[in-house]
Amino acid sequence: MSLFDRCSEIVDRHLGITDEWAGSKPRYKSVTSLRRMKKENLPDGMQLVSDLFGQMMRNWGAAGCPSTNSPENWRFKQHLKFDDDNRSAEVLLERTIAWMAGDELANQIPVDSGLLGRSSRTLDLATQKGEAFELIELKVDKVNSDTPLSAAIQVLNYGLANLFFQLNQHRVLPSGSDNLLLSAKLLRLRVLALVEYYEREPETIDWLSDFEGCLSQGLTGFSDQFLNPEYPRFEGFCFQAFPGDFRWDESRHADESYRETVKQAFENRSCYFK
Repeated sequence: MSLFDRCSEIVDRHLGITDEWAGSKPRYKSVTSLRRMKKENLPDGMQLVSDLFGQMMRNWGAAGCPSTNSPENWRFKQHLKFDDDNRSAEVLLERTIAWMAGDELANQIPVDSGLLGRSSRTLDLATQKGEAFELIELKVDKVNSDTPLSAAIQVLNYGLANLFFQLNQHRVLPSGSDNLLLSAKLLRLRVLALVEYYEREPETIDWLSDFEGCLSQGLTGFSDQFLNPEYPRFEGFCFQAFPGDFRWDESRHADESYRETVKQAFENRSCYFK
């Protein structure tokens, strides 16, 4: 069991994906499903968010509301080692950004370690600006990489996991844990990628723009339901892109001059759909 059990089925249902659609479950992750999306497949964003969070709470309750011995969940630290056993283009970009970004950024952040069985889920990046935190899922344009839709659901789930930990912090974490990301009052969810990542399936761009709006409005509406002013608020979602002329060359990740280029590209990221 995990905190995210049955969440994929909820996403498929809200997107109008049925068993007649091709591919294995969860079907929303496939590029074939993304290509089939039409206006009628846009979800009720607030209901989607509410159902996903409710499922996480049910999963925890069904397991007996356990705690975890791991103090690392939602730590705000940098992981800068360029591991020899994980040198994918995406990981190298994540590490390079963290290397150059300074102490207002964290990377490779555990989101549910040890809570309901074993888990290796990690959020790629988080940045802090005052009370607001951006939670970022980073993607690099490769043939086998996730679709923008799948990446959006991934960061949505992680954002809701942060809310879960904040609301249940004293019951799920070891006493004395002091994790900065669990004091975030404003949460902004982002997918960050090269422009090519979004444009490799040009016929899906209009639908993704509409989906971004549904999800952003849904997160805001979900937050509006909170009666406790101490609860964190979601300030929307967007697909972000690096500047259009930026190209990631993983072979140069140790080149200091190129690292500066990466830093500038990260600082100049913007919402893809203006």
